[in-house]
Amino acid sequence: MQDNYLENEEDYSDFDEDELVSKSQKKRDMHALQALAEQALRLSDEKLAETGLDGKTLAAFKDIRKMKASGARKRQLKYITKLISHEDSSILENLLQQADEKKQHENHLFHQLENLRERLIEEGDHCLPEVLDLYPAADRQHLRTLIRQAQKEKAAEKPPAASRKLFKYLRTLSG
Repeated sequence: MQDNYLENEEDYSDFDEDELVSKSQKKRDMHALQALAEQALRLSDEKLAETGLDGKTLAAFKDIRKMKASGARKRQLKYITKLISHEDSSILENLLQQADEKKQHENHLFHQLENLRERLIEEGDHCLPEVLDLYPAADRQHLRTLIRQAQKEKAAEKPPAASRKLFKYLRTLSG
């Protein structure tokens, strides 16, 4: 009885590992690739070209950008997923990760500038030296003028036009 079991085990040694992957696992892998393809739609054509994807895949990405939400778009996405499955998707994953990190950094900078603007409006000249330390190229007089205008708008409960100008100026300073 033992010998029969060993014979069966030896029979399986000729199979590739790909053949031993379950159908469910293959589906999970394809769904992961499809999610990757959906995320890749956020990238520009130039960034996609940097990934080294072949021309057929790049053309498929261009085609799907023209489509509205429909069954054809879903089919095109599945087609792109199939094309990506035959290529190295690690470059695409790295590029998407870099794009996410860049967006997070931009969001963080945006929130810092918003907080700085609010502090300038609330505290006025007391916060000005800190801003000038952060941004030595800042025009002190222009900054003070923008702060005063924003404070007057806030006191009069007017739309925040000067506050927006102050934010834009801080954003240009941050570079």
